[in-house]
Amino acid sequence: MIIDQLKPSHFTEHPSCSIAQKVEFETAAQNINIIRARLGDGWTLTREQFRWEREKDGKVTEHEMKYFDRVIGLISSPKDCIDFCHSWRVAATKLLTN
Repeated sequence: MIIDQLKPSHFTEHPSCSIAQKVEFETAAQNINIIRARLGDGWTLTREQFRWEREKDGKVTEHEMKYFDRVIGLISSPKDCIDFCHSWRVAATKLLTN
């Protein structure tokens, strides 16, 4: 496997030790990738798609939407996810070396 083959579903565990150092950013990042995986495992996700999926989960809040806006650009590719936090870097390294 090469880095460009990694998908959002490879980055759905709770990110620890993120560059943001805030649990709200980390939770938003995890939810973004869970929803990306649910919607076909691609890297594109609009704010409206995210809101709709979180509404279906019964868990959307304006607070979370603010974090979506701040996090989505930080995790727009496999490389970004690897750079976002240590735990996702470890997960990707395991996949890329197997």
